[in-house]
Order: sequence, then C-alpha cells, then structure tokens
Amino acid sequence: MPANERRPQTVQRMPHNAMRRRAKTTTASLFVAAVAGVAAFAGDVAEARAAPSPGNHIASRGGNTGVGLSLGDPMGLSVKHFFHPAHALQFHVAWLPLHLGDGGVGVDYLWTPGVFVSNSTFDFMPYFGLGVALGFDSNQAGLIVKPPIGLAFHWKEVPLDTVLEGTWSPYMIYGPCGGRDACFVARAGDISVKVRYYF
Repeated sequence: MPANERRPQTVQRMPHNAMRRRAKTTTASLFVAAVAGVAAFAGDVAEARAAPSPGNHIASRGGNTGVGLSLGDPMGLSVKHFFHPAHALQFHVAWLPLHLGDGGVGVDYLWTPGVFVSNSTFDFMPYFGLGVALGFDSNQAGLIVKPPIGLAFHWKEVPLDTVLEGTWSPYMIYGPCGGRDACFVARAGDISVKVRYYF
C-alpha cells in the first residue's frame, strides 16, 4: 500500500439496546441530581426563613427552654419551650391583675413565621398564637381564651429573649357575678414584657 494512502477508518457502532440503556442511565442521573439540588435549595430557604430558637444560634450556651419573668398581665413565672424552630409552647404561673385581680395559670401555643431582622446582636421575630388560662380569686374562677401576638428579640451574645406581648383576652367568670352564677366579660385584654434565660 502506498505510504500516502490512508486506510479507511472503521466506525464502531454501539448496539441500539446499549444506546438506550446509556440514555436511560444518563437521564436518571440528571433527574436525581436535579431533585437533590432542588431539595438542597429548598432546605436552605426553609432554614433561612424559619425562626431559630436560641439553641440554634448559641452553641454550647443556651438551649430551647427559657425560664424567666413576665411583667404586666400575667405577672410572674414565664416558661417557653421550642419543640421546633418555628413552634413553641409558653406557660405561666402568675398574678392576673386585669383578670379577677388574683392568681392564674395558662398555656399558649406560639407560631413564629420567620425572622424579620437578623444581625450580629439579635434576631427579631413576631409571633402569633392561641392560648387558654384559668384565673381565680377567693369566690370566682375565670376561663380565659386569648390569641397572643408578640414581638421577640433573641439575643445572640447571651441566651436571653426579650418579648413584648399583648392580646385581646375575653373570659368567662364562674361564680357570683352581678347577681348571676356566671357571666362573660368581652372587654378584656392583657399586655406584658417577658425576659427569659434559655438552657
């Protein structure tokens, strides 16, 4: 064969079934990668928007249960426990000056939609909820229903929160009440400032 004459190149064709298998494998890999990417992105967005409890930001200091004081109505012991970054239960054993003027106990479910302001000092977040409480004095007992609304600051340098909370809180009085055995008081509310230490 002359030196300058090139041999014809042989093109190896892949069997049709093998091509189909490779195409399916490539498509499946791309699909899995796309799903993983979307899931990771969604997780990052959800984490960024979810309201963090203090334990999520203060490593080895603080936790998801805060104990402290409430000043106003209620006035006394306040406990808040985050069972999810955006969901918490709040308890109080306190004096209720705007409801029968004596003691009471209560529990609230609180939902925090997200962090509105975040910097190196604090996270600021509003929250909404629904709660019930039992107030009492020497002659009466009152069942209180309330939808609390709060503005919370979670401090990052120390495991503390500071909260301003208020709500409309009508209640039903059981006992002597204007000549009746029970009465409903619609024009009632409460407002308080809370400070709690988280551990």
